[in-house]
Amino acid sequence: MVDHRTRGFTIIEVLLFLAVSAILIMGALVSVNASISNTRFTDAINSTVSNLQKQYAEVQSGRNSRDATLGCAAGTINNSAKDAGMTNCVVLGRLIQFDVGGSAISSRYIIGRDSASLSGSDTDVIQAAIPVSVSGNGLESTFDVPWSMEIDAMKRGSIDVNYLAIIRSPVSERILFYSFNGPDNLTTLTSSHISETNLNKAVDICLLDGSGFGGSRVGYVRIGAGQGQDIIKADLTNTSGACS
Repeated sequence: MVDHRTRGFTIIEVLLFLAVSAILIMGALVSVNASISNTRFTDAINSTVSNLQKQYAEVQSGRNSRDATLGCAAGTINNSAKDAGMTNCVVLGRLIQFDVGGSAISSRYIIGRDSASLSGSDTDVIQAAIPVSVSGNGLESTFDVPWSMEIDAMKRGSIDVNYLAIIRSPVSERILFYSFNGPDNLTTLTSSHISETNLNKAVDICLLDGSGFGGSRVGYVRIGAGQGQDIIKADLTNTSGACS
């Protein structure tokens, strides 16, 4: 005769149940962590693109957020109050420095001496303005790439660069960008920086995921030729491997 009474679980069955439950919980946690990691990775790339597009848009719109009590004299910012339109220097654009090997992207105003002479090419006129970058008094901003992402490499073709100078041409009104390599906290922009060689060339910024989850992966911010902030784009088509 079959005994239909419910029997108690053995120790082995209890342990097996707990082991299976633990595996299921671990699988769920890994899936959630992977989803969070992927979201953060994508957000870091897109946030960097957004920040650079904002810098471009500010130059394009002619936005100038410097304190109204700060005037220009002989191509430099000083603290003497000046009436609008009475200074002898102009805001040309933004100088953006990338901390390659780190995560910081700093941005400063580029100013130059105003001149009645606008002859020559865009680059000639910008060089003649003796452009300099200025900081302090709220003129500098810093963006840190979020979520443990690192600026692992920044290249124009095979050339390493760490600066972008985004400048509105006093001649053509076009937005120009010059890419080059320079020392930390560069102040004076010379003809080695503002040159036709460095003008409007494609730049690739490779961001490395340093979170350690699921191995290394990379994403790119690509800057192409042309006009408009849409020349700055995210590229997540191939995230495997290392920065080239």
